[in-house]
Amino acid sequence: MMLKEKHSDCQQLKERLQRSMKEVFQKQSTAFDTRLSKLEILNPLNTLRRGYNVAYQGEQLVSSIKHIQSSLPLTLHLHDGQVTSEVQTVSEKQSLALKGEPIDDE
Repeated sequence: MMLKEKHSDCQQLKERLQRSMKEVFQKQSTAFDTRLSKLEILNPLNTLRRGYNVAYQGEQLVSSIKHIQSSLPLTLHLHDGQVTSEVQTVSEKQSLALKGEPIDDE
């Protein structure tokens, strides 16, 4: 009789362990998926696919008009390639509207 009880206890412990391991795995899997989603959002290639580009003049990353020299070509990196263009004019920021939206002069 003692052996049957021990076997039953062992079986219950085994089932609890399996449930606990499954629960831990599911939590870790969910946490991993959440982190992966955040990385996808921050992925520079996905940013380029949304219509943004990265501009360089030579080896210099262009983050401001102050970095642009009109004598050097400007290279725009897009998600499917790059465009090299000639800088004709550089002007200070003015009101910007998306295509089809009215310009709001503040």
